[in-house]
Amino acid sequence: MTGRFTYLLTSLPPLSRDRPAPLDRESFLEQAGRHLPGQERAGLAAIRLWSPDGPVTPWRAERLWLRFELDLRHALASARARLQERESLVRPVDALLADAPLARSAVTSAVEESDPLRAERTLFEARWRFLEERDRESFHARDNIVIYLLKRDLLAEWHDRSAERGRNALANLRRVAATEWPGDEFATPDETFEHAST
Repeated sequence: MTGRFTYLLTSLPPLSRDRPAPLDRESFLEQAGRHLPGQERAGLAAIRLWSPDGPVTPWRAERLWLRFELDLRHALASARARLQERESLVRPVDALLADAPLARSAVTSAVEESDPLRAERTLFEARWRFLEERDRESFHARDNIVIYLLKRDLLAEWHDRSAERGRNALANLRRVAATEWPGDEFATPDETFEHAST
């Protein structure tokens, strides 16, 4: 099975953060279907940039990614509470971010931007950097394929942006943080996700 993932990985076009994705999602899944059995292809097809119910596959790369996305949302909730001078809400969220310096740094920079699209770019850069780092660390071609798909989806989302979409996306992310936190998902993330290190 590892050989099939490796062959698929070497057959895919390279991705660059500065250019649109060279293939759409359906083309990626069609290509994956030529190399992988149905169960593995179905697992890839189910993966999304954000899944509020947690990972849909047992694959490590997806768990790590969703953990990072959750950290970004925690950091945004903390920034919002700090702006509202609600220190009693800041402390418990900051405690959840003790091991998430990239997420904290990205959100701190994003909320300081006056241009919504530049704020979104800051978050995009952080997400891309996170995936690049996981790509280099991966010891299994299957995880590299998952990371490729996430990067492809991230590129597709980013390059479809406009100034108006940037404003809407940032407002939506802030709204999600304000309405979903401090619910169960944000208050106790380890009940939603396994520890990514396992």
